[in-house]
Amino acid sequence: MRGDLVDTLRDLNERRERGEIRAFDRVFIETTGLADPVPVIQVLMTFPVARKFVLDRVITAIDGVQGMATLDNHLEAVKQIAVADDIIVTKSDSLPRPMRWWRGCGS
Repeated sequence: MRGDLVDTLRDLNERRERGEIRAFDRVFIETTGLADPVPVIQVLMTFPVARKFVLDRVITAIDGVQGMATLDNHLEAVKQIAVADDIIVTKSDSLPRPMRWWRGCGS
């Protein structure tokens, strides 16, 4: 994964500099499911390509219905929440107010 991400970011930057693609000022990196976010963050902080791309924020989505079970059963989910600058709770409309476990979490 690390090599693929570095190669992709390098290619994007080179194509942008050659004018092959329209200039951009943001890149969103989406990982599917229970991916460990640390390697992605590490790439953006330590590899030479990091000079061209700056990590602005980490956004994590968590299922409002299954969120607590996911956190209880998957260390990767806990890591995602731990490094997140922002957390989006999906399916929040699927539960009645008293069952919304995330209320009161965060700052």
